Amino acid sequence: MSKANHFTNAEQSIPSVTGKVVPPDMQREVRELLNQRRRQRSRWHSIADAASVAAWSYRVKFVAAFNGYASIAQAAVVVVSFLFAPLNAGLLALVLILVALAFRDAYTHRKNVAPLARYYLDSAGDAAAAGVFLLASQGLAVITVRSMALPAEVLYRGLLVCLLLIAVVRMVLRPKPQEPDPSFDGLRLSAKQIYRRMRTLNALWLMTFCGVVAHDVTDKPNHWPDFLRGVLPMITFGVWIATQADDLCRRDNLLTLFTNIKERALRQMASRLPKGMNRTDVNYSSFIALQILMFGLMALALFGAVEPFLLGEPIGYSVWHAIGGVLAFAASALSWQYVKAANRAAVQAILKEAELEKAGKQKR
Repeated sequence: MSKANHFTNAEQSIPSVTGKVVPPDMQREVRELLNQRRRQRSRWHSIADAASVAAWSYRVKFVAAFNGYASIAQAAVVVVSFLFAPLNAGLLALVLILVALAFRDAYTHRKNVAPLARYYLDSAGDAAAAGVFLLASQGLAVITVRSMALPAEVLYRGLLVCLLLIAVVRMVLRPKPQEPDPSFDGLRLSAKQIYRRMRTLNALWLMTFCGVVAHDVTDKPNHWPDFLRGVLPMITFGVWIATQADDLCRRDNLLTLFTNIKERALRQMASRLPKGMNRTDVNYSSFIALQILMFGLMALALFGAVEPFLLGEPIGYSVWHAIGGVLAFAASALSWQYVKAANRAAVQAILKEAELEKAGKQKR
């Protein structure tokens, strides 16, 4: 094959190669754009065109995929994981992981929300990409600027905690496929049975929440933070439910000849369940602040669980304590959305039965 033919074949493969390294939902657009430019310009500009188009595709995706809450949470995870590293090395690890996750966000971002299976795979892939990127950069730092490399023990312990928490954070904060809320249709349960089941579910989640916070309880006598760990979670969760309650309905004890007692009882049951709030509701800011407080309490307990491991305490004890804390936090955080969805579905089912009761009485 002549040199000219070889160069022509290489030039023709540039759109195909470039299309594989840009975000998946822009690959077809990038290939078409490069093929169009290749026909209009000389062959010497093909590589430059490919680089500029690839950079443009990532620039577009960086803006579309940016998530402020996820960025803050990821930065907090990395800071905690490498809190006991030398300052310069820790800052380098923070920058590298955030850059890797930003590129990962741009690459995996889609115009439409990914299917549920892809949602979990992408979250695990995020953690893997951050780990590979950090390990590769640390290997380069050892060869070039050793002072910027993390100590081996700090690196491996911090990386274990960091990867687990990044996967959890990404699953919690990544846009999730819109799933229909759980439905009680077809279960043949009465409104009272649904109400009792949801009260039980809420109590179980509260026990899990309290258990996560109590995971860091010390053995110090009369230690006031331990008292708060036992009381504050229950108070916070109770107030969070109270902010969503319909007090006018819940406290309606007025009876008349025309009062449908069963309908009123059903509406009062629905008013006691956390049905969620909209941005326009009066207590929405308190609703959000209390959720942040609950996750803040769990995050502080998580830090208490992983701190001994990160400090270098004997691995036989500290690693299991750290993993237990991470798994407990993950279970609570990932089940939170399902608990809220189940409560919304229960409220809808109870109110539907109340409407049927009202319509039945009017017919009679």
